[in-house]
Amino acid sequence: MNESKWVVGQVAFQDRMPPLPADKMTRCAAQGRRRDDCRPAQRREGPLHTSSAQSGLMDRLQKVGEYLRFQSPLEQRISEFIMLIVSRDWTQHFEWFVHVPLGRKAGISEDTIAALAEGRRPSDMNEHEEVAYDFCEELLRNKGVSETLIAAPS
Repeated sequence: MNESKWVVGQVAFQDRMPPLPADKMTRCAAQGRRRDDCRPAQRREGPLHTSSAQSGLMDRLQKVGEYLRFQSPLEQRISEFIMLIVSRDWTQHFEWFVHVPLGRKAGISEDTIAALAEGRRPSDMNEHEEVAYDFCEELLRNKGVSETLIAAPS
């Protein structure tokens, strides 16, 4: 198998499913169009490219990602905070290294980022971060969220 390597920050990864070169996208013209439609530019790398062989799937995944990143009713800081919690829990290096700088830019503290990186509950969370953290932790551990947590005042 022809594997490519890619680097995020200081970490190199093996890519088990390298991007399709433009000249190999023969299945349908939509493959190339979908690849070019991914915005912003950073979305052209990482996990999204693995779906380029199936353009219908790629289109739908891109729209979900676009909604979660850019149209969610959550404020950007909380959205990035959740992405860091989940990417750390799932050991998703690519997502972690993409969202750490975005989290910093959105106002997540270095102490919070360090705690999440170490698998600890951050001690400097505000009320909204605590709600998001508790929700994510319960969902990730139990594969569901209790009525108690949902009914808790926020």
